[in-house]
Amino acid sequence: MGALRNRVITIFSAFMMGLLSIPAPALAGEKELSADTKDDDEKLCQQIGVNFWGASWHTQRPNRYNESGNWGLGVRCYTENPWFGNGEKSRSFAQIDAFRNSNWGIAVPISVGTEYEIMGIAGGDCQISAVGAVGLAFYESRVNRKNSIMIGPIPGISFGCRRVKFNVTAVPKVKVDKDLIVVAAVSMTFMLEDNSRSAKSSFLQVRLNKEKEEVLVHMIVPF
Repeated sequence: MGALRNRVITIFSAFMMGLLSIPAPALAGEKELSADTKDDDEKLCQQIGVNFWGASWHTQRPNRYNESGNWGLGVRCYTENPWFGNGEKSRSFAQIDAFRNSNWGIAVPISVGTEYEIMGIAGGDCQISAVGAVGLAFYESRVNRKNSIMIGPIPGISFGCRRVKFNVTAVPKVKVDKDLIVVAAVSMTFMLEDNSRSAKSSFLQVRLNKEKEEVLVHMIVPF
């Protein structure tokens, strides 16, 4: 059990280091103004976020669950979504996390999914988004003294402003005593780049102003 757990943690650490080593992409405004950034659109990871885990809530209420100490870290990688909406409303993501689960063991889930903006607030600086994903997880239970591999859907909802997102994820679990247990996990994602509409607009305006100044200089001093 210990050897398997150490192997999973090692794989997780290597995967996180690989994702964090990917250079941060340019903002959308820069892509619109320069053809040289065309390669950024083809990158697998166009934006990276760091996940912080902390708490959960179970529909069944036995006292044995650890609900306030689900501390952990993860990495989320965003890319454009060609199937649902456009790049502003919908994006695909892949992520890997590691945290202390509700049975006092270690959970290492890997998931892929789509995040779709339902509503924009404060001029686009904040968004409420629906999240749909599917995940595969290594799950260690110190209560039952066993390890297992879980797979299933992971719906959720996200509220974010600029670099920070708060996520509530629902995790349906296997029926126990003919009852379906649903776990609501709470996490926060810190984006390594400000992706709000106002930030993009400000960046675009700065670039436009800079280009206008350069054009004016060339008109006055043509060399």
